[in-house]
Amino acid sequence: MIHKTVLDSVMQHETHIQEMEEEMRSFISTKSEATEELRGMVKKLQTMFCSSIRTLDDLASELDKKSQSTCEKLNTQVNLHSSALDDLWQLEALLLLQKGTYLSYSQALSYTSQSTKLEPCSTAPKGTIWKLGT
Repeated sequence: MIHKTVLDSVMQHETHIQEMEEEMRSFISTKSEATEELRGMVKKLQTMFCSSIRTLDDLASELDKKSQSTCEKLNTQVNLHSSALDDLWQLEALLLLQKGTYLSYSQALSYTSQSTKLEPCSTAPKGTIWKLGT
């Protein structure tokens, strides 16, 4: 009877161990499949990210070229406007100089016309000859 009890107990343990082994094989198989799926997904993500990085790098290069072109155009426009502004300042200075010259001549003419008056000559008929008086 002890022998039979021990034999039954050993059989139960053996059956239990076989069930555990089968569960372990199933677990390992499922784990291997999941691991392979994850590796495939990681590979796809790497490919996608590398492609995206290349695209972003291309866009950055294109934007860099466009910004350089825009800066060159902007510098050209600034230089043109600066040159035009310099010309305008020179013209303004010339106009101020001309104005000063005009005012000097105007004052000289005004002074001359005030200091000399035209008077009719007493011997000449009215309106024919004029004499400058001082």
